[in-house]
Amino acid sequence: MGVREANKQDKRERLSRAARELFSQQGFDATTMRQIAERAGIGVGTIFLYARDKQGLLFLLFSDAVLDVQRRAFESLPQGDKAGMRSPSQSVLLEQLVHVFSSFYRYYESDRRLSRLFIKELLFLDSDPAGPQPNAHANANASGEAGQPGRAGASNSRVSDAETHVGLTLEFIGRLSGLVQQAQVRGELRADFDPLLATMNFFATYFLTLVGLLDPIAGAQQDAELATQRLRLALQLQISGLRSEAGPALSTSPSEAPRRRRPAARSAAERKRRTR
Repeated sequence: MGVREANKQDKRERLSRAARELFSQQGFDATTMRQIAERAGIGVGTIFLYARDKQGLLFLLFSDAVLDVQRRAFESLPQGDKAGMRSPSQSVLLEQLVHVFSSFYRYYESDRRLSRLFIKELLFLDSDPAGPQPNAHANANASGEAGQPGRAGASNSRVSDAETHVGLTLEFIGRLSGLVQQAQVRGELRADFDPLLATMNFFATYFLTLVGLLDPIAGAQQDAELATQRLRLALQLQISGLRSEAGPALSTSPSEAPRRRRPAARSAAERKRRTR
């Protein structure tokens, strides 16, 4: 890595660290770009080389880490007899989905407050990449750094944060859909449904459980392990409906199976009446 690239990487790391600290300490809304620049030891204008606004900074914080979580999860996927199957009735796909999704639960749990901000702010990103923030170039010029419009992070030539975020999410869903297709090929699931449609249902279940985990009230008594247990039961129910007719049904452990009420014993008088 050359000196210029090393310097750029150093500024990016300082910027990310400063933004993370300030967002965690005083909240997203209360933090200003100038405060972040001062904490990072860079000019305000330099920020716009890396992000077009505070939402972009928040995305910058999570994008690399989330991609790393995804990469490590897919590299260590359970495969067939290595998935810890106790019986043929268990689903390899179920173990793979739980493995991937639980990796994200553990990551987001490590800093719930900031993760909550990330999910909240980036769920509906502004898709307008039309230009920089107001006074972005003026701030850049005043700071003596990177005042050229063509180099600003919010310039028209760059893809918006929303487009990047949506692209990464769709790529993730595509990889999950590949796992569903593999389950269809090996006969674990039926072949008469769209794997992408099923994947969207799995992802929706994962995301709803994630929201519950990060919720300051509902998630107060919940951790990543409990969220994973709940996710497993929900996915197990979904996958059971997609099983191949020739394949065995998914097994349910005694602790997970609903208990059936035994019919009350009939009295001798009732039995005598029924025999008349």
